[in-house]
Amino acid sequence: MRKALRAISTFGVLLCLSCGGSANNGLSVVVIPTQPVAIPYGTTTVLGNPVTAPYFLLNSVNLTWVGANGDSLEVVTILMQTPPNYGTTPTGGTTTTNTPVTCGISGDQLAAAYPNYNNNGNVVLPPGVTATSGPMPCSGFTLPTPLPTSLAIPIQVEVIGVLIDGNGNAAGRVQQTQNITVQ
Repeated sequence: MRKALRAISTFGVLLCLSCGGSANNGLSVVVIPTQPVAIPYGTTTVLGNPVTAPYFLLNSVNLTWVGANGDSLEVVTILMQTPPNYGTTPTGGTTTTNTPVTCGISGDQLAAAYPNYNNNGNVVLPPGVTATSGPMPCSGFTLPTPLPTSLAIPIQVEVIGVLIDGNGNAAGRVQQTQNITVQ
């Protein structure tokens, strides 16, 4: 029941945030590594959940929050996805089909990734802090067969959060991205 309520709550926040404009407002994102390797076979456990190949892992997503006027940042989700134009692309008279990648982390997994900033199940960053996450997986995509020597899959890592003012009220959306390439 708690997970269902969190999912509904997260969806509601994202829906509400989609109505307003996005802004950076002092958030910087550093993804390590910037060229993660796709694991084509096997299973592992990350953040207490099984991850089945193919997958890639981000060792950490470092969030530096400057904030203004003492405002905090509640991180709602971290999305990992190929650009909107990624998919079927013509190349020299032939068509190459690439499977888009879309995955993310939110809720309990996000709180587990940032245990030092877990505030009752929410990831809240006070101003002037850099938060380093634990590993973050991305799975559920398809790799080409046969597997090429290099994949070079462009991924945009997008952090979406809510600006929380000194009175504890949502004051806007905060969004920042970093591009990486899965090898």
